[in-house]
Amino acid sequence: MAAAFADWERWCAEVFDSHTAYPMLAFFRSRQPGQHWLTALAVVTDAAAIWLAAVRGARTGPAMRLHRRATGLLRTVGMLPAVSRRIPAGDDERLQGEAAFQAIYRHLEGHGVPLYAYDRAWANLRRLRAGYLPHLRATIAVLLVPPEFRNHATPLPLDDEERAQPVRPGAP
Repeated sequence: MAAAFADWERWCAEVFDSHTAYPMLAFFRSRQPGQHWLTALAVVTDAAAIWLAAVRGARTGPAMRLHRRATGLLRTVGMLPAVSRRIPAGDDERLQGEAAFQAIYRHLEGHGVPLYAYDRAWANLRRLRAGYLPHLRATIAVLLVPPEFRNHATPLPLDDEERAQPVRPGAP
């Protein structure tokens, strides 16, 4: 996780530099539907926030740096005039997702990751999300970005039996 968070922190720094120098870049889209830079940023920012909120010892290091960099990027993009007018004053009712967080928490717990108590971790996550979620939601609304990230990888048409058998040379 540390390496992935570090890579994304560098990516956020690059996007921050390019998008503050050329704000119109925020309006550019990926040619792949469902793979907008903003939804990718949302996914990794939330992953870092979950890691920081739940995992003991994660409050320093790559997850913290990514969270700070991503939150700064979202706030900066949120200063675009069209976006800043859409940021709601109070976003507490939108800080949903406890069921999803609970599933992630249980998964980490099952793998022996040292975690804070659930109630503390959930409260931590709500506080962390409050710093970026209003800006993220406003930017998503202005840029008309679908708020989900879709992987368009096509699965191989293999069943379990085919994958289990070795391939013989010359076999079809």
